[in-house]
Amino acid sequence: MTPTRRPAARGLHWAAAALAPLLLLLGAASGCLTNGAGVSARSGRLYAQRLQTRLNGILAANGADHAGVLVVDAADQQVLYAHNADQRYIPASVSKLFTAAAALYTLGPSYRFATEMLGVRGTGDDPRQLRSLVLRGSGDPSLRDGHLRDLALSLQARGVRFIAGDLLVDDGAFGGASWGPGWTWDDLSKGYGSPVSGLNVMHNAITLELRPGAASGTPATLQVIPDSAYVQVNHAVITGSTLGPPRVRLQLPRQDAVGLEPGDTLQLCGVVPADPNGGWSRALAVRDGALFAGQLLREQLQAVGIEVAGVVRRAATPPEAVRLGLHLSADLGVLLSSYMKASDNLGMECILKRMGAQRSGQPGTFANGAAAVRQFLT
Repeated sequence: MTPTRRPAARGLHWAAAALAPLLLLLGAASGCLTNGAGVSARSGRLYAQRLQTRLNGILAANGADHAGVLVVDAADQQVLYAHNADQRYIPASVSKLFTAAAALYTLGPSYRFATEMLGVRGTGDDPRQLRSLVLRGSGDPSLRDGHLRDLALSLQARGVRFIAGDLLVDDGAFGGASWGPGWTWDDLSKGYGSPVSGLNVMHNAITLELRPGAASGTPATLQVIPDSAYVQVNHAVITGSTLGPPRVRLQLPRQDAVGLEPGDTLQLCGVVPADPNGGWSRALAVRDGALFAGQLLREQLQAVGIEVAGVVRRAATPPEAVRLGLHLSADLGVLLSSYMKASDNLGMECILKRMGAQRSGQPGTFANGAAAVRQFLT
């Protein structure tokens, strides 16, 4: 699995970086380290000596006290290498290495997530009008509000000006729980604890950024990203007279810590220092990524002159719907480069579920995603 808890400690970030060459070594070892007769020396003394030398070098270069390593031959369970093997560690982001390797094998480095916009027309309807509009995801964790604007513009270019019914969001690409097994409940309101959906946008989070005003005592400047009516923010934060850490209090609408919902109101008060390079920011998870995406698309449609008469709601794509717009993500190899560097929880969990869907032919879940990783490892 891909544990997604609080941001990993420095030692855990080291472990992910240090284990990358270690995993590459182990993956190549069986094919490269052979004895003189050309027979694999996996269980031989020469192999064990070479493995020990290589791993000792990697650990020594990165601080061996911060890592535990156990290498076992899958064929006969022989222990080939052990270092701090009996100590307990929090796997955290190190597990993402296995998810990434399995994804490159299962999906391929050029795999791209698809987000579709589909329309349903009635018989004899005005070509400027649709009966309903559908936004259907495949679990793309990189979708942004700018991509939704591009979809809205593509619909405008087709001459559509009115959606007579509802705007449907189809997140059926993924099933099961929205939060991973073992996630900490008090992280679920934070941006790095945002839910995993078959339809995600803006990392399923709303970011608040405060910057100092022009002078001491003036109101601080607030920016809400994305700029949406999904939530309301009231703030009474002022610019301080001296430098120092920001002192900002954020009041959430509920104490259950499961993310923001449409219509929520947030309260901000406090002081940010008079430092042009300073400020304060927080990323807050939304409760439902698919409905959030639908709301943002509705606002983008309105911005380009397309009215939606109905509501945003979750539904399966009607069989008569036809594709009117498509957004493709960057290649998986590019996404992984970013997500591994930042230890991105949402990104890696979406990739895990996408693997599960690919392997099982069913909506992606944490369970069938983990099964895909285990299949790769064995």
